[in-house]
Amino acid sequence: MARVNVVRRVRNPTTREAVREAESVLHMDLPNNTRLEILTIQAVADLLKLTAPRVLQLIRDRQLKAWRLGRIWVVLEQDLHAFVARKREEFAERYGSVLITPQA
Repeated sequence: MARVNVVRRVRNPTTREAVREAESVLHMDLPNNTRLEILTIQAVADLLKLTAPRVLQLIRDRQLKAWRLGRIWVVLEQDLHAFVARKREEFAERYGSVLITPQA
């Protein structure tokens, strides 16, 4: 059975970002020694530089795959990467070679 570890809240954070990050990322340890990152809607919004309602709209429009855990919606990190890759391809098709890929 998979074990879920919730990142603990920071008691005396120095920045709001530390609190937001601590509350928004879950880790799931799978049996084959892989770690699955689970992001909340706010974490996805922060990463994509969108608002939380806009992320929920993307989920409702079935553009972004998400799961419901109790009362909250979560997005798997791999689904977020797939969404970004799909949007990047759509942009490249629409505007041609204008797209600049980030360097690693």
